[in-house]
Amino acid sequence: AALSLLEDLGTQLAFGEVSQVAAAFVFDANSHGVPAREAGFAADHASLLNGVAGPSHGQWVQGTCGSQRMPVGLFVFHDPTSKQGTLEHTLGLMVSREWPQKWHAAGDYLSAHQQADDPVTHTSAESLKAQICITGQFRFPGDPMTEVLKHRGLPPQHFQGPVSQALVAFLSGVPW
Repeated sequence: AALSLLEDLGTQLAFGEVSQVAAAFVFDANSHGVPAREAGFAADHASLLNGVAGPSHGQWVQGTCGSQRMPVGLFVFHDPTSKQGTLEHTLGLMVSREWPQKWHAAGDYLSAHQQADDPVTHTSAESLKAQICITGQFRFPGDPMTEVLKHRGLPPQHFQGPVSQALVAFLSGVPW
């Protein structure tokens, strides 16, 4: 699907409607870790990479889609120490710092009421999504997690940390 989208964008280059195309791929490391995500990306997108080694986390390489050369980049959300984790792990820390009592109350609620077959019991990312959403319900009743995190929820200072800055550096570092 990603290659098809890039090919469609590439056709627009011929008509002058689009002047440059870059492909930034953003994933979670999950429990497999950053090296596994990098290797999987390189294997899954070999045709886009056209013989070039896949990018490491936070890096760009020159790829090819059809006859168009384009930068291809990879960013993997993870804990810097373990090289594992997800975006939700980062967001969970932000929410817990902003509303610590509500965060703990939401965690207690989940622990007390989750059942063995509930999705929140399958992965820590699913549990964290639920805890973020429940925490936000105190301030934004009925709103989804995305609204809790947007401009009405977490103040901008939470997005000035190392993960946010690394993502900004990656996206601004496209080698045109």
